[in-house]
Amino acid sequence: MRNSLENYLTESALLTPKEIRDSLSLFETKQLKKNDFFVRTGEVCNYIAFINKGAVKTFSSNTLGDETITCFKFENQFMTSYESFMARTLSHKNIQAIENCDLQLISYKNFKQLLERIPSWKTLISELLEQEYLEKERYLMHFNNQTAKAKYIQLLEANPKLISRTKVDDLASYLGVTQRTLTRVKKDIFQEVK
Repeated sequence: MRNSLENYLTESALLTPKEIRDSLSLFETKQLKKNDFFVRTGEVCNYIAFINKGAVKTFSSNTLGDETITCFKFENQFMTSYESFMARTLSHKNIQAIENCDLQLISYKNFKQLLERIPSWKTLISELLEQEYLEKERYLMHFNNQTAKAKYIQLLEANPKLISRTKVDDLASYLGVTQRTLTRVKKDIFQEVK
């Protein structure tokens, strides 16, 4: 029976079956419990992870401990603190599990081996970075200079699983509104639908 990463690599159609087997041999499995950190600000990120099951949030914190959430990742997505991982520098962000997670990890050393042994991974990484860039671009386009209601409706239409799988305070931080404002917006939308 194939695992999620194997399915993902097969569907990408960039690697041969042998390259997929060779790739998978360089990954290890790990579980994160809800609220565990994948990486914290000030640490070097040593892994890229593929999420088989679960979800994480990416955020930074100010001196008061207030979080600014910039990203959520779910099943069948890769995650890392990219700059920290590639440049071997301290991470400027936190990545924390918001659900129990089953992950497949590749270390920096194994990742470098992977790129040398299987050149097709360079294309795959390029596509992943392009996806990441487009996600950030859409986030900025849809959530800057819009009302709280417009932001929530946009998210409801584009990514309902994000709404159903995140806490209200996390969702408010992601949308750049207060929890109270988000609660009011949800109530207004619910009353309009009735």
